[in-house]
Amino acid sequence: MKIIYKQLSKNNITESQLNSMQNLDELMFENHTYKSLGYNIPSCAILAYSKTDSRTDLVGKINVNVKTNNYNNLKISRAQISNLAVLPFYQNNGIGGNLLKKSLLICRMNNLDYAYLNIDLTSRLSKKLIKFYSKNGFIPSKSSSLQSNKHLTMLYPIKRTENLSEYEADLVKSFYSNQKK
Repeated sequence: MKIIYKQLSKNNITESQLNSMQNLDELMFENHTYKSLGYNIPSCAILAYSKTDSRTDLVGKINVNVKTNNYNNLKISRAQISNLAVLPFYQNNGIGGNLLKKSLLICRMNNLDYAYLNIDLTSRLSKKLIKFYSKNGFIPSKSSSLQSNKHLTMLYPIKRTENLSEYEADLVKSFYSNQKK
């Protein structure tokens, strides 16, 4: 078995790939649907396929949605990482970590300020997810505006402090100081 990765954007996703992504999401997540091609589809998706001599099957995926906002006349570009999923049989083989690393590489290549994701704290997997994302460089947000009793926002700084709000800049500085220890 060989794992191959393919990056897709809204412009080059096929109906068949979209259906495969939706099937994986339905298997791994509750209450998730893609309305139609072009609507509620990620800016970018990275798919992991298991390839054998006889077949190629989708076994994992991650979504990346790029967002740009102005904050005090500064343009801030960030990516929301969502729906990282790997079929149970393929878990604990580095596929999820590779999908995450590939998504963060896309963020760096697009010169984004940071990436973020939300963890559902009501999920039985929340502690495992927090540990996984922390191990991969994400840090929990301490901003009360980003938190609720049901969700935890985690951030991954890409740029140092350029174009970030004061709070975000402090977070990035603490991230890099912790990395040096």
